[in-house]
Amino acid sequence: ILEQREDFLGSYDIILMMDVLEHIEVTSPFLEAASAHLRPGGTLLLNVPALRICMSIYDRAAGHYRRYQKDTLAAEFDSPVFEILEQRYWGVSLIPAVLARKAILDFRDREADAIKEGFPEPHWIADGLLRTLLAGETSLWKRPPAGASLLAGIRYNKNGA
Repeated sequence: ILEQREDFLGSYDIILMMDVLEHIEVTSPFLEAASAHLRPGGTLLLNVPALRICMSIYDRAAGHYRRYQKDTLAAEFDSPVFEILEQRYWGVSLIPAVLARKAILDFRDREADAIKEGFPEPHWIADGLLRTLLAGETSLWKRPPAGASLLAGIRYNKNGA
């Protein structure tokens, strides 16, 4: 994950990191290697799990080192070569489900079964309800103050300008 391919350096306008960064224990070398493949002015688009209060056995079993808030994600990019363009939470309607999963799985304290039990195939009624809530949330609330996930756009300024 730290490889910098000579033939790809400075070649890309956009790099997508969807639910990746939380799996990297030491993020600085990873972000340096990934961003080296961007053209100057290129953009990193990321999605990460949000809200430290939601960190649970499920997260640890999934290989997450952390959940982010806007300030902790911004701290990952506290460098002159990065400019945070936008950060937005989404999935505010999913927070009760994530907290319920945390309470149940942390109470059981069985990391071995956490993935199977913490992200099962939803019942069709629950699936429909959650999809409806999420659709309503995104159409009515463009910038919720919190959410189960956090999206960000970050510009890479190779020369720190």
